Amino acid sequence: MNVAIIGKGIIGLSLGRQLMDQGHSVSFFFASPAGASLAALGSFVSKGIFLGDVSLFSRKLEGQARFLSQAKALSAESGEPVPFFKGAEEFFQDEAEYRFLRKRIYRNQFTGAMDVETRKSAFYYPQDYWVDCQRFLEETEAHLRRIGACWIPEAVIGLEERGAGGLGVLTGTTTRSYSHVVLAAGGLSPAFLRQVGIDEGICSPRPGYTVLYRWDRASQEGPSFHIKRGRQTAVFYKNTLRMGPFIEAQAEEEAELWRWVRERRLGFFLGEPAERRVFSGVRGRTPSGVPYLGRMELPKGENALWVSFGYDKSGFSLALWASETLAHRMAHNEGGFALP
Repeated sequence: MNVAIIGKGIIGLSLGRQLMDQGHSVSFFFASPAGASLAALGSFVSKGIFLGDVSLFSRKLEGQARFLSQAKALSAESGEPVPFFKGAEEFFQDEAEYRFLRKRIYRNQFTGAMDVETRKSAFYYPQDYWVDCQRFLEETEAHLRRIGACWIPEAVIGLEERGAGGLGVLTGTTTRSYSHVVLAAGGLSPAFLRQVGIDEGICSPRPGYTVLYRWDRASQEGPSFHIKRGRQTAVFYKNTLRMGPFIEAQAEEEAELWRWVRERRLGFFLGEPAERRVFSGVRGRTPSGVPYLGRMELPKGENALWVSFGYDKSGFSLALWASETLAHRMAHNEGGFALP
């Protein structure tokens, strides 16, 4: 197969690696960096996975372990470590909050994957971990470049159906032919589908923001930590604090979490951070929370567009499963959507 992948976030890169390992030719089209993938915190927290679909729940738990294994493999291959560490804490402020968290933990115990320790004012999850997602993306792209992937930094403005000849991918400068085209552009996917004549209200874009603080002085290095507060996470690693995700880039939400983290973990800092950066991206979420993964017929009915999107915040944990599943369906031309 000669495959074009639209998007180079974690979903697109994982699929590209899977296809190239099987001997296929892969080209990536992208108009900007990895979007929502760059805004990911890299926080893999099994206690936070709670969906009605038990099969998807198990896929995410499996994906957490496999993602960490792949991060280690990339580190060994390149000699450039992809930082990670295990352990996450979730604080409670009073007895009511303690009882709420404890009830949720027991509700999720049916998976058999939960190890929980009760500490002073916090629950500790030793199997959960943080990994540097930006470094992971960089090393995955570097691996794909080494094995011959093609990179085309142009926005795709349309598709040209060519019957048995496959599809033409149109950019502002040229048209290139491929046997298969995959849409893996996250929250931007619904707009692209409308652009090529598929009017499906199947996914809503959800903006997300994360904030990075960095300190200069090595003397200010403290122990790494990974803590949860509701739906938000704070991770400190080697002079860098990452916080989020935030729904809006507003100072109040960020300031509240910042004060909370300083009270519990950053009392050893004497000064203000030297740098503050905001990462943003648009994720896609389906009404059911289950991603779209499979084949969509184009208007003329002669060709199909393969799609992989709608993962919301679960793209990193589901990426390996999704890439294997979609690569298999493409090779066997299986129609419809693959559900967990």
